[in-house]
Amino acid sequence: MTEIIDDPEQVGRPDAHVSASAESMERRLLRLEKAQAFAVDITSTHKDLRCLLQAVVDSSRDLLGAQYAALGVIGHEGRLDEFVHSGMDDDTVERIGALPSGNGILGLLTTEPTTVRLDDLSLHPDAVGLPPGHPPMGAFLGAPIRVGAEIFGNLYLTEPSNVDGFTAEDEQVVGMMAATAGGAIANARRLAESEQRRRWLAAASLLSFELLAEGAKPPLQMITDEAALAADADIVSLTMPEGEDRIRLRSRSGPLAASLKGTSWPMAGTPTEQVMRSGRGMLMEEYIATDTAAGVGIGPVMIVPLSAGSRARGAMAFARSADRPAFTIAELDMAASFATQAALALELIDARGRLVRSSVLEDEERIAEDLHDHVIGELFATGMNLQSLAGTLDRVEDARRLSSAVETLDSIIKRIRTSIFQLRFAGDGTDPTSLRADILAVTSEHTNQFGFNPHVQFSGPLDWISEVDLIDDILAVVREGLSNCARHARATAVTLSVALDGQVVMVEVIDNGRGIGGRSHRSSGLRSLLHRAERHHGTLSISIPEAGGTHLIWTAELVR
Repeated sequence: MTEIIDDPEQVGRPDAHVSASAESMERRLLRLEKAQAFAVDITSTHKDLRCLLQAVVDSSRDLLGAQYAALGVIGHEGRLDEFVHSGMDDDTVERIGALPSGNGILGLLTTEPTTVRLDDLSLHPDAVGLPPGHPPMGAFLGAPIRVGAEIFGNLYLTEPSNVDGFTAEDEQVVGMMAATAGGAIANARRLAESEQRRRWLAAASLLSFELLAEGAKPPLQMITDEAALAADADIVSLTMPEGEDRIRLRSRSGPLAASLKGTSWPMAGTPTEQVMRSGRGMLMEEYIATDTAAGVGIGPVMIVPLSAGSRARGAMAFARSADRPAFTIAELDMAASFATQAALALELIDARGRLVRSSVLEDEERIAEDLHDHVIGELFATGMNLQSLAGTLDRVEDARRLSSAVETLDSIIKRIRTSIFQLRFAGDGTDPTSLRADILAVTSEHTNQFGFNPHVQFSGPLDWISEVDLIDDILAVVREGLSNCARHARATAVTLSVALDGQVVMVEVIDNGRGIGGRSHRSSGLRSLLHRAERHHGTLSISIPEAGGTHLIWTAELVR
């Protein structure tokens, strides 16, 4: 290699050429030592990928004497998913605004992954210019970073301290550094995936234990809580089908979970529908607003089905903020495995619940049979004996008291019959198509409003009533009567009685509250009740007992 000596004082001196060559060799040895130190440092010190990328950029800038250096991580469709830079102060970065996405010269290395050295990047045909506020840049050196067969990203350097620009030797050095960085990144990825897998396995193990433990917190909330920690996600949502065409948010976790808006939305055309139908998870580089209504700033998303076997119970969506790295295929696989284990645990919980309900049903059925076959029979026989004794008593007062006791026994028998029906209705978890079941369902709608369970009693063969219009009116009267008690009466006790005696059905609602409201309500709600009674040749009466409260009686006749 020939050295050109421009200093006139050294011309003709026999040792001038030797001295220049020695200085050049010393610079090369120093650069080689720095390159070796760089290789040792990033492969042994930096385990976190983000810290490693910053170390690659800082070391490359220092070793090659560049004013600016950057590393762009290639993401979806060749765009830069992450951009790590060195050499610009915070004010300059803020003045420039958005980081580059990979257009122009920066995208050249993505489409043609080979080292590029330019004396002036503005003269290249692919140059698109610099954004406002960006410092001027001339000489450019870039090299692709390969991780195995994958192009992970590109290393860029500009504005060398050498006035002659980057040299062929610089080109070799940056290629070496890119290769070293590729190996270090591969190791960091493996370590990160190993740590992720450990977190997912720990989360799945803890989830299975806690879900099946007695007295655990709500299962769906537990699933999203553990998943958010394992995935390092800002939002984890769990959705399940609601009817045929909608999905409902059932649980959410993560630092940004509060930004989720809405709890139910149409399923058609959403990624959730696609994942549930296909049974396969999916990655999205950008947030899609048609799936869930999350707040601003959501970036990468992955969705996995919550399925055990061929049936998908729902789906889990994981999201990170827009400034964070995208999810990887490895993370998608881990999340899918976790979701499968969660779905299996839910199946076991359901199976355990069915066993418990079956056991409870057997006990309740046995209790109902005992009440029906023994208790009611004995009470009825006792009542008959007492009633026969009433005629043998001389004192009228004693006969009256005995008759009152018989009426009390009759009332107890009616209450027990209602309890028997409630046991059978609640025990099997079904919704039998009977008037009694419908009345109990209407009553349960008002339980939360009352803060207590209204007392319900039935009398007569109510389930024999088959007139659809009459059944609808009976249920409407029950609903209106209970609503009056809940909204206006401020009652602490409510009794609902529904009886069929011969051809007449009677609904009674008795409360201990302060009344059923003002005139506006009486003129609307009561008019409706009266109309329903009249069209069945019945009556409506409302009275205020001496003890207070309201006593509503509504009657209707069956079609003869």
